[in-house]
Amino acid sequence: MFCPKCGKKNVDGAKFCSFCGAELPAVVVQEPAPAEDAAKESAPAADTQTEASAPVEDLLADTGAASTGAADTSAAPAATEEPIADSGTGSGSTASSAVTGTRVVAPGDVHAPRKHSKLPVALAGIAVVAVAVIALAVFVLPGVFGSFFGGDSNEVDEQANAASLSYGLASSADGWDYFYCVTRQAIVRAKPGSELEDVLVVPDDPTLTYEAPKFYVTRIAASGNLVYYVAQSFNNTSSYTQLRCVTGDGQGDHLVLDLTNQSGDDDAYTMVRGLYAYDDRAYLVLSEGSYDADISTMRVVSIDANGEEEPRTECTLDDNYASVIVTPEKIYYVQNTYNSSAQNYSSIYVANLDGSDTSRVFMGEGESVTDLALANGKIVGCFYNTVAGAQNIRVIDPETGEDETLYAGRTDEWIRMLAVSDDTVYLENGTVEQYDITSWDLMTVPLSGGDATTLATDIDYYNPTAAVVNGHLLVLENGQDISSSGARAQARDLESGDVIEEYL
Repeated sequence: MFCPKCGKKNVDGAKFCSFCGAELPAVVVQEPAPAEDAAKESAPAADTQTEASAPVEDLLADTGAASTGAADTSAAPAATEEPIADSGTGSGSTASSAVTGTRVVAPGDVHAPRKHSKLPVALAGIAVVAVAVIALAVFVLPGVFGSFFGGDSNEVDEQANAASLSYGLASSADGWDYFYCVTRQAIVRAKPGSELEDVLVVPDDPTLTYEAPKFYVTRIAASGNLVYYVAQSFNNTSSYTQLRCVTGDGQGDHLVLDLTNQSGDDDAYTMVRGLYAYDDRAYLVLSEGSYDADISTMRVVSIDANGEEEPRTECTLDDNYASVIVTPEKIYYVQNTYNSSAQNYSSIYVANLDGSDTSRVFMGEGESVTDLALANGKIVGCFYNTVAGAQNIRVIDPETGEDETLYAGRTDEWIRMLAVSDDTVYLENGTVEQYDITSWDLMTVPLSGGDATTLATDIDYYNPTAAVVNGHLLVLENGQDISSSGARAQARDLESGDVIEEYL
């Protein structure tokens, strides 16, 4: 069966999508640990590469799932959503930088013959300096320090949520919306009021007797004037997976990192589970393992557009987690477990990007986390309650572990978290027959709490994804799988839900 969220094909009868972790319509009995063990379970112990002195804090229970330092040089990045054998690459150590403080110095006085008291002038000078300091603090320093730490927090959240909730199908930079369009067989960029522009047209595969692209664009992440993308070919005679980069105006397309299988081990696999871009640098979430040994781990690696000799391993995770979100400073991920009684357990973890200070900030029983997003220092999650058979949207404070339900779905409705802005959650709301090609309603829920609002009804985009980008909501229609992503696209107003422009 196909996953209605990411479009990937799963084994018939699977309960969760093996690629994005989404709930599938059928129920399957899985064989993890018994319920008693699962309830007591904490995150796996930190990888041996973690510094011994690194503190591990769990707001709910002691954990440690991420590790720092360079990964094993025998482990390597390879393919995206389809598993391929591992290839040999190395890793570097995590870079660090320091930020020096800025001190405001008042201009020196120009001395003139004294005719009157200098007190009013001095007071006026102090007032001017005070205003300058306030202006500096409000308008300048956030931008200065933001450039050191990965940009404005809202901008980082917007980029991270677009990558996470659109499953890598949408991104934005410099006022442009970027996505792959199957009808044009190209990565395109768009903005309301401007014509759609082709960034990179994918040629046809000349080795096939039928029309098909030479490769599929499985993920996109833009930063500044750079557009990173994962190109994956499934041709039996010349399959490959590559991280490539092109400028926003379609110039200089080039290979950044070759992820093609070179090991010859058919049991080994690597999948790209996420692609992010910050400050012109690409961050890949890699799932690596062996079918034969039934083991899997994850790595976050980064590389710049020039294609360094080896990607830099930011951290490693000791299991195959879901809904992994990467920012310039942090990593967020979900662990869903369930047993033969269909009892679900979910945990949400936060760690520094280098894997240190891992904390489990949320633990739930009888439910799974299907989607994750960030907003103003909080975590927003879409949960499926297996006991009630309903979904809900909750916001979690990672500092305290407290959670608040923003929307509790009914058993006769189906919701999906399409996008999250700094103050609103955007939901796809439909009926329980959500796997059919039916229409749906666009709903919003305020992050501060309050009633849900229906912005638009009877939208006929099938298997949609969305992202809050450039002050509007980008909505894509994706069909059944990656071969039909971006069949249609539109920009909607964030407040009214009205269509601003039909891109396709």
